[in-house]
This record gives sequence, structure tokens and C-alpha cells, in this order.
Amino acid sequence: MSDCENCKFPSAIEQGKNLAFSFINVVGAAFKTGKVVASKEEINRRMEICNGCEFKKDTRCSKCGCFLTYKVGLISETCPEWKW
Repeated sequence: MSDCENCKFPSAIEQGKNLAFSFINVVGAAFKTGKVVASKEEINRRMEICNGCEFKKDTRCSKCGCFLTYKVGLISETCPEWKW
């Protein structure tokens, strides 16, 4: 498992913006598709990528500040580095 020891998270303001955009995307996906949660296979695929990522720090992504357990499960979310 890759963990970035020296990575710093985005500022609180940037993390707040990321959370707001995530919320908007989730609501939009729910209205368009009726789905919010990704399939179990997709969640596992995404988490496997995150576990090997140089930007993973503990249980969070140091690029966006998100908690990976939640982010990988939302159908409308994407990796900030476009890895998934």
C-alpha cells in the first residue's frame, strides 16, 4: 500500500469547494440516472488504484482531501489525477 508521508492536503477552503462540487455531482447523477453508489466491482477497482497511488495518505487523497472510502463509492466521482 502506497502512503505519501510528505503530502499535504489542500487548504480547508479548497477542500470545502471540492466537497460542494462533489455534492452537486452526486445530486445531478441521482436525477439523471437514479443512481448514487457505484457498483461493488467499480468500488473495488477504484480502491485498488488508490491503494497504489503516490498521493494516498492514510485513508485520504492528498490531491483533493477526500476520504477515499466515500469517494470511491460515489458513481459521479472521479480521481483528481484521472486515474479512474
